[in-house]
Amino acid sequence: MKKISTTTILTLLAFVFIGLSTSAQGVWTQKANYAGGARAGCFAFSIDSFGYMGGGNLQTDFWRYNPTTNAWTQKADMTDGLTNAVAFVINGIAYVALGNGISTNYQQHTYAYNPTTNVWTLKATFPAHGQYSASCFAIGNYGYTGLGNPSGGASGPFDNGWYRYNPTTDVWDTVASFPGAARWATSGFTDGTNGYVGLGVDNSLTEPNYNDWWQYNPTTNTWTQKSNIPGTRRFYCAGFVINGKIYVGAGQIHDFSNLPSDTMFKYSPGTDTWSSIANYAGGLRFAAKGFAIGAYGYMGTGNDDTNDHNDFWQYTPQDVGIDEASASPEITIYPNPASTVLTIHQATNTPHQLVITDVLGKEVYCEMSNGLETNISVSSWKAGIYFYELRGQEGSKRGKFIVN
Repeated sequence: MKKISTTTILTLLAFVFIGLSTSAQGVWTQKANYAGGARAGCFAFSIDSFGYMGGGNLQTDFWRYNPTTNAWTQKADMTDGLTNAVAFVINGIAYVALGNGISTNYQQHTYAYNPTTNVWTLKATFPAHGQYSASCFAIGNYGYTGLGNPSGGASGPFDNGWYRYNPTTDVWDTVASFPGAARWATSGFTDGTNGYVGLGVDNSLTEPNYNDWWQYNPTTNTWTQKSNIPGTRRFYCAGFVINGKIYVGAGQIHDFSNLPSDTMFKYSPGTDTWSSIANYAGGLRFAAKGFAIGAYGYMGTGNDDTNDHNDFWQYTPQDVGIDEASASPEITIYPNPASTVLTIHQATNTPHQLVITDVLGKEVYCEMSNGLETNISVSSWKAGIYFYELRGQEGSKRGKFIVN
């Protein structure tokens, strides 16, 4: 039998409660590579319990990611291969617009994707210049976008106009312009109530890129400057939103070296504060894409300044404690701690995938099951804290246990 020493326990407690590098910073776990292959400048979004990614490198293919099976499935191609397009979701329908296209650079097209019918439909033309590398978000029944590059020129001119799309009437109109400097390759997100936009580049010699952060209130149609994102100024970042918190980072550091970054940050809108999270595990990256499904973020593809990539990672924001064996009353784990065999029992006999990771986010166990009870031999596992997740059609259930 393995023994877990007092020193090990104290180390684990310090690691869990004090060491933000693992708990508050969260962990990255590598998932199935993007099936479309290595590329940069994709568009991505999530609808219900699936993620979607496509475009990039002027490609037309389009894929759906299933987190339960950790598998990609090819869906209907777009009619035009778009790079650095924007994408937002309104009432279960995705809208993809702008970007560089095969047929025309600096597109003005808007496409709607219906995941139920797996059909793309051409919608209203964007009213301003065709452009790429804009940012966007959706709030309620409207989509919003702006701050793209309308000319393709490295030094502009750039547009700080901001535009709203109404899918009911299939009409674009203008709203209050972005009050910061005109730029492109910005990042946009929503917490469900307000929009947030920042970062980006204008290629000027005096201030080549930005770290400012702005809130858009759709009710008052006003912008308010918020706390700057920490760290080096950057553009072509990626991120996602989990439980109203915005996670954003990586990107390209335009300090005339153009080197990419792997640092990531979390923004809490309620307190207007930023905090560091675990660096992107895929390494240095810009022009990657991300989305969130439930309590998890996903991010992948992009370029490291030399090569495009197709790796794909799951981010788990963890507030870790060992005061409880299970985060869900529907799950029973015993014995806990375990040294030989661990039993995980669920209340309902439904198909599910069981995934277990260690405190570094490394996957140590993965199995599909249809039974109420799963018995796992842990006799060869290292002593420590582990996290489980049962993924089924009705969502995910998570918890943790100790091996000693």
